[in-house]
Amino acid sequence: STEPTLTQRDGDVVAVRSNGNQTATFSTAVAASDLATLGSSVIAGKRWELVVVLGGSSTGTRTFVTNFVTDGPTTADALDGLVINDGLSAVYTPGTNTFVITRTGSGLTITSATITEIVSAAVTTVAASKIAITGPVGEAETWQFSVRDAVTLANPVTISKQLSPKVSGSNYSAADLAGFLRQDSDFSPTATYDAIVASNVLYVFRNTGTTGINVSAATITTLAVAGGAKFSGEVKLKWQMIVTPVIANADYNNRSGDVWTFKQDSSTASTKIVGTDFTGTDPLDFLKKALDAPAGITATLGTGGLLGSIVVDAGGDLIELGDFTLTRKAPYTARDVVTDAARNHYLQVVIDLPSSLG
Repeated sequence: STEPTLTQRDGDVVAVRSNGNQTATFSTAVAASDLATLGSSVIAGKRWELVVVLGGSSTGTRTFVTNFVTDGPTTADALDGLVINDGLSAVYTPGTNTFVITRTGSGLTITSATITEIVSAAVTTVAASKIAITGPVGEAETWQFSVRDAVTLANPVTISKQLSPKVSGSNYSAADLAGFLRQDSDFSPTATYDAIVASNVLYVFRNTGTTGINVSAATITTLAVAGGAKFSGEVKLKWQMIVTPVIANADYNNRSGDVWTFKQDSSTASTKIVGTDFTGTDPLDFLKKALDAPAGITATLGTGGLLGSIVVDAGGDLIELGDFTLTRKAPYTARDVVTDAARNHYLQVVIDLPSSLG
């Protein structure tokens, strides 16, 4: 949308100098350093304004104004001649560049005095266009639009900003983007167009003239990401091997003291004793412990759908399993002897058969 008018105003203010002396004759001075800050160039409408705040037995505010003449000393000399009434007087000394204000009278003081340089800039009406940025603003995006004469399509300029990728922190805001676009080199007081920012709004205007401005729709492109991946070495897979043995006479329960041997291929047979080297009554448990014994191998009894099997994990490596021999080498044969003292014990039984039996 087009904004009909843009108004520019400028001004400079010199610091206040005050003194709390409560004597009948009181003086306060505007320092030379303060006078020196007032502009020296002659601009139409520029003037100096002296405001004196009265204190003591007679209070109030007195204002004295003079147009800027040639330079600072000449203007200060013209201003001091205006300071009269209410016991006030003023003297400007060019050699020391001091402006001294005095108030004479019983109980009369000066609370403060201020000299202000006022510049009333001429109001200029120019063509302008309002650009409101809405929606998300992403990193690595490039926002771009063009500005040109709305009638002749002359004086085209391209305004663009590529937002840098961020390593961390919050994303860009619409106000951030508006500020970045304002910094485009085609916007300046000496160029055809300039811009001002108000939050997420960018006002684009001509520096001179009222011919309308044509602003194209914004285009948004993203930064192409170029890259690749380099792989070296091998990916170690977490292989698991499932051993499901079929043990003859599997219903047999181990008994403490039974001796079992386990042999895989040509390896040396391993001998284990139930109750000493492992506990439990299932031969599958002995097989699991035998597979789990070598370094780098973990064997566990399967559960769920793998019940009755042994799950072997070699940390991603492959190992050869098979040709198992599980032998009950020697059953436990020791027997306990119990003597019952409550009844007779016989070492020999003699049976006599009568001769009649032939």
